[in-house]
Amino acid sequence: MKTHSLIRCGLFALGLLCVAPLMAADPVENADLVAGKKALAARQYETAVTSLDKALAAKLKEADEVLYLKGLALYHAKKLDDCIKICDSLVELHPQSRWLHKGRFLKAGALAQQRKFEAAEAIYEAEANRLLAGVRKQDVAGVIISFA
Repeated sequence: MKTHSLIRCGLFALGLLCVAPLMAADPVENADLVAGKKALAARQYETAVTSLDKALAAKLKEADEVLYLKGLALYHAKKLDDCIKICDSLVELHPQSRWLHKGRFLKAGALAQQRKFEAAEAIYEAEANRLLAGVRKQDVAGVIISFA
């Protein structure tokens, strides 16, 4: 039962995380990155992967974002093994990235789709522990107080 709850919670979080990167577009973004985002929003996943591969080849400073978006496109294209590999490379190449945790949730979602529930649960549990850690709660409380 614990596994199913964590997986459902993780899949919900994954759905929320999928929408966020598509919302903001910087006017000076690489054309291939913009094309990849637009293709993702239009659910043209193969086109998105092609555009994002070109963006990766350009060695952008947003390479971590491009990797995450490519993983997302592969996830929705049901190329789950490739999605997992991309998420692993995001962790390996960009360990301090702001996209790191989204990539972990994406990997867990791909593992759950492959019915590898124990592996997905381990990722969800680690991320839940990180999100619910006392230090993070203090940081969030500090932010809330600063706006109060």
